[in-house]
Amino acid sequence: MADAVIDGYPEYATEPRELEAQQRSALFRLAQAIVDSHSTGRRPVQAIVVIGHADKALRKAPNERAAFELKISGDRAESARKLLLSEVRRLAFEAHYSKVMLCVATGLGNLRPVIANAANEAQMRKNRRVEVFLLERQLPPVRCAVR
Repeated sequence: MADAVIDGYPEYATEPRELEAQQRSALFRLAQAIVDSHSTGRRPVQAIVVIGHADKALRKAPNERAAFELKISGDRAESARKLLLSEVRRLAFEAHYSKVMLCVATGLGNLRPVIANAANEAQMRKNRRVEVFLLERQLPPVRCAVR
């Protein structure tokens, strides 16, 4: 299950700045949670996976749809990845972990719609989304050697 889902992209939109403030703020809250995970040191986020999704591109010719949906979803994932990483770096004051953190983005096109036969714009916006997965690492407890 995704750690965050940001949906509501307007048709063919790929940039987080094109989202409503509420959806954009979800990305900023996620960046803060990533930085916070490193300050506690217990379960720091080591990698981020961003997956973009698209709705069915009905305005495109049937033979062009799959490629177009794949491109749109990939662009959504990449732009969300860039925003998330830049915000993590800003919040972490360019700490080392924020520069070496693995963060990948990929698009799946319309392969996994939330609403399979979306009938209206609100339903289609649920399919136009990015999902963010945070991969954490459990650190072993600190042990002091006493002789």
